[in-house]
Amino acid sequence: MVTSDKTVRIGIFGHYGNENLGDEAIIEATIQNLKERLPNLILYGFSINPSDTEKRYSIPSFPIRYRKEENHIETCIPEKIENDKSSSDLLNSNRNINITSAVDIKSTFKKIPLLNYALKIISKLVSLVSQLIEEIKFLYRSYKIVKKLDALFITGSNQFLDNFGGPWGFPYTLLKWSVLAKISGASIYYISVGAGPLDSRLSKRLIRWALKFANYVSFRDLASKKLIKSAGYTGQGSVFPDLAHSLKFNVAEQNSNDTQRNERKPVVAINPMPMYDSRYWCITDDTKYNAYVNKLSEFASGIIRQGYRVFFFATQPKDENVIKDVVDRLIETTGNEHDLADVKKSGRTIFELMDILATADIAVTTRFHGTVLSLLAGKPTLGICYYRKTKDLLEDMGQGNYAVDLDDFEVDDLTSRLNSIENEYLKESSKIRLKNQEYREALNAQYDHIITLL
Repeated sequence: MVTSDKTVRIGIFGHYGNENLGDEAIIEATIQNLKERLPNLILYGFSINPSDTEKRYSIPSFPIRYRKEENHIETCIPEKIENDKSSSDLLNSNRNINITSAVDIKSTFKKIPLLNYALKIISKLVSLVSQLIEEIKFLYRSYKIVKKLDALFITGSNQFLDNFGGPWGFPYTLLKWSVLAKISGASIYYISVGAGPLDSRLSKRLIRWALKFANYVSFRDLASKKLIKSAGYTGQGSVFPDLAHSLKFNVAEQNSNDTQRNERKPVVAINPMPMYDSRYWCITDDTKYNAYVNKLSEFASGIIRQGYRVFFFATQPKDENVIKDVVDRLIETTGNEHDLADVKKSGRTIFELMDILATADIAVTTRFHGTVLSLLAGKPTLGICYYRKTKDLLEDMGQGNYAVDLDDFEVDDLTSRLNSIENEYLKESSKIRLKNQEYREALNAQYDHIITLL
């Protein structure tokens, strides 16, 4: 392991901070490995929720985006007026007159289409100018912070995408921070980053520009590298596993659980995800969402009848909405609420989640990092794949037979594959352990290389 006593200031950057424990596993693993190699390391967090980041890692943290807060207009009433009932009544009366006048004016404008259209254009222009001014202020504040850094690490996860927020979401955010790092003199490292969906031509251009400023680039899988190459990226870019595979955690309970497994039916941990859910996902479809919930409910009901013990786990709070919907459906079909009282498990830290996974034998997952962390915990995993990244991971881990497509999987097929995992449990567990070790060694080599570059 490469180490250095040099004092190094590193910013850990990513779209984390929304209690997605898959993303937090990446940050935790990165911090663990950097601290081992750099005892005099000074860390800063850059996330979408700095207060959450500070609480989790006890490091100074800053936002990666300017976000306009809700404008709450409150009338500030001087004490002498507040205590004077007649004055207060007069103020309220004037306020009502002003509101009525504003409504009347708005109504008048609506009756004149051209004037109304012009007013909307002016309003949008004023809003855009205001946002631009605030963004410039944010960039200046951010620049002063980045000037303190030796390096900014863009740490894994699916950073190269545009299905959430379009080009001005992830792609623009990455570009502006790459530019800030460059002009402030900090080196910038894109480490084991995933890509896709990435459809907009502008998104591809922004990401291509962002990577021009990078001192180091690696992708978490070959498909991500190919996608960014097809977007015009001309650099080399290595391929290393997802950084979550370098997480260090307690495996004592895991090993104890394995020794008892042959004496009973396996415990199955199911990880739903709010795909197509209007409360969360970028593409909503009630029909597809309900079909997914119904299938998970039917699957769980069927394997419970076969003697499997089942629980549901979340890797992000929004998963809990889906778990509730699935369990409610189970209660409707089975009429047995009492036996389902303890089937929901959730943690708020990555280590709580790994402890939960240690109590399972097999995992059935939909979230990508639900799959990553289940495999990291050594669990044979059946993946319900909503995007190619989950299937690619399972195939690379030698678990390709246990991948099904989210939109068209059948309950009977899912059950059959679960039965196959049970029959081949020792063989599959052994393959996963060997692959986990291979991933960990590869990531150790990457960390050592980055320390050398620093």
